[in-house]
Amino acid sequence: MDDKDRKLPPNAGTTRAKAAANRFPLSIAASSAQSKGSTVEDYYNDLLHKTKRISQLLAYSWLSDEEAAEIPLSSLPTPLRDKKPKPSDIAHTLQYKGSQEIKELIKNLAEVDLDVLFGSSSQVRVSWESFDTVIHEAGNTTIAGNTAVAEEDLRYTLYLPYPPRPQHVTSLQLANWVTNKNPDDVGPPYPYIPLSGGG
Repeated sequence: MDDKDRKLPPNAGTTRAKAAANRFPLSIAASSAQSKGSTVEDYYNDLLHKTKRISQLLAYSWLSDEEAAEIPLSSLPTPLRDKKPKPSDIAHTLQYKGSQEIKELIKNLAEVDLDVLFGSSSQVRVSWESFDTVIHEAGNTTIAGNTAVAEEDLRYTLYLPYPPRPQHVTSLQLANWVTNKNPDDVGPPYPYIPLSGGG
């Protein structure tokens, strides 16, 4: 089987996403669930759907502007359909902009507020060599830019996966994942599409 035809077995993308969510810092899950009056399990289920939307946004940014224009608007997730961003603009933000701009991009186009999940002083960095998100909990002091920031001011750094698009990931695979609206599919069915959940 050629790599470009490789697809994970049924539900393997969801299994991969759930395994990543289980690595999510329990301290965040427990405090967030308690503040919302819900269970940690409910929190994780909500987290899986949020990470799916981020993964779909990353996949969308791998499409060329021309390929994205071929996707029927009605098939796109609501923020992409309504705001009609160019994948090249999303890719530019992920590649060249800072943490705050990336958080705004995710909030506006994936409808996920990372400040609510991790705190307003959290940082987002792009990881070029990973297909899974890594969440780093800050130690006593972290260097953010040229300034030392105390732990209470900077608790988490989210390393968002954004490797170069592998040659064997087809535009059809990306479009299928971007337009996937099945709530049971919370992880990409193709092994080389970034998964945005985890820890």
